[in-house]
Amino acid sequence: MTGQTERLAIDGGRSIAPYKIPISRVRINRMERDLVDQVMRNGTLREGQLTKQFSEDFAKYSGAQYGSAVNSGTAALFLAYCAVFPKGSEVLVSNFTHVSTASMLVASGLKPKLVDTDEDTYLITCEAAEKSRSAATKGVVPVHLFGEPVQIRKISEFVSDYHLKVVYDAAQAHGALCDGTPVGFFGDASCYSFYPTKNMTTGEGGMVVTQDSGVFERIELLKNQGQSSKYWHTAIGYNFRMSEMQSALGRGQLQSLEEFNMKRRANAKKLSDAISKLEGLHPQEVPPNVFHVFHQYSLKVDLGRFKMDRDGIVAALEAENVSCGVHYPHALSQQPIFSQLPKTKLPNSEALSKMIFSIPVHPHLSEKELDWEIQALTKVVYAYYK
Repeated sequence: MTGQTERLAIDGGRSIAPYKIPISRVRINRMERDLVDQVMRNGTLREGQLTKQFSEDFAKYSGAQYGSAVNSGTAALFLAYCAVFPKGSEVLVSNFTHVSTASMLVASGLKPKLVDTDEDTYLITCEAAEKSRSAATKGVVPVHLFGEPVQIRKISEFVSDYHLKVVYDAAQAHGALCDGTPVGFFGDASCYSFYPTKNMTTGEGGMVVTQDSGVFERIELLKNQGQSSKYWHTAIGYNFRMSEMQSALGRGQLQSLEEFNMKRRANAKKLSDAISKLEGLHPQEVPPNVFHVFHQYSLKVDLGRFKMDRDGIVAALEAENVSCGVHYPHALSQQPIFSQLPKTKLPNSEALSKMIFSIPVHPHLSEKELDWEIQALTKVVYAYYK
């Protein structure tokens, strides 16, 4: 196999896997290449009819009435925040997530207020949001982290009780369900990312879906230079459009998404069954009413029960040729750009940042690679668990 790398494990023997198993792997099939080629041949490269169709297809798949394709998941968040939340208002946001979930609140003129997460699901809860809420709070941004939906029914009751707006960060949750319903059905808007590591990709790109025609129209205006008709600008806008080539790839990837997600879930089940027999490692807890799509398969380490910390365990697995990811090594409250936010106690999310790591779960893993992962995890636990 091309790119094989024989290496010595930490114990001096050969690595479990004979080559590096990547944390993600992107494969573009013939149909997807042909769709992109058709765009290149017809010469319409900027956003056009194909992007409109992709937006409609993805919105329908996600349970929403409207979809607006944009050039990144970060842009999707920014535009949704601008369209949904009152300018200058305080918005609750998970403390354990990618930086853009909160940084785009600041960029859109809002005031993020960080909320602690559950130590087992890693997700925001209504109880934690209630503790952080103030009279100034006008909205909340729950995150469907790693592909696991938050408890949307409870969130819906919470925002209804306090008349709050809600934008869901669904960047990692393509195809995820809560109580049997696609997560994009809920809230004032939901935002997705199509970065290459995601469950489906357009290379770069994102999508905002919504049930609200007013939110949709505002996003469409803002992403296209604030232009309501050609060369007639009624708002300060941006160029956040998606190209036709990206949309062509997205339409092809969308056709494979269900298959990809089922393979991710099958891989996750095999990993969980094996890890249940090991000490000191705990997968993300999954409530029975949600359909997790496993953008990442994340584990929590029992600190103090091993002879090394999380980073040491990651290094040991890497030495066995199993690639690992650390999402995220710092909670938002520990990031320099948020140092001016009011100091609050956020113990669960700050502890998780020292305990979490991810291992490959993507749909292109072979059975042999999964077996090697399990063997490597078993070896590391037996070698370093106290």
